[in-house]
Amino acid sequence: MRWTAEADLRLFSLTLSLHQVQVNYAQLAEAFGEGVTAKALVHRFDKIRRSGDGAAKSEGGGDNKSAGSGPVGTPKKRKKQQAAEGGITKKRKGG
Repeated sequence: MRWTAEADLRLFSLTLSLHQVQVNYAQLAEAFGEGVTAKALVHRFDKIRRSGDGAAKSEGGGDNKSAGSGPVGTPKKRKKQQAAEGGITKKRKGG
């Protein structure tokens, strides 16, 4: 095994996703500095924790994106929602 930055990240993210790690976010934010808040660390740790599942499946590094999944965009509004907002009007027969 060759320990690289990617391998370290995989180890860290898997540890977070598989174990109940207790983190003092306020203390960590203070030690980290650079204006980082405890809330920002909570969100970052959650993102890393969730990536642990994908890191286990991804061999050889990479960005953990599924091949061929295509770009993910903003979802389109549903027609019922558009109609309620006045965006769609129905044409009446015989009118």
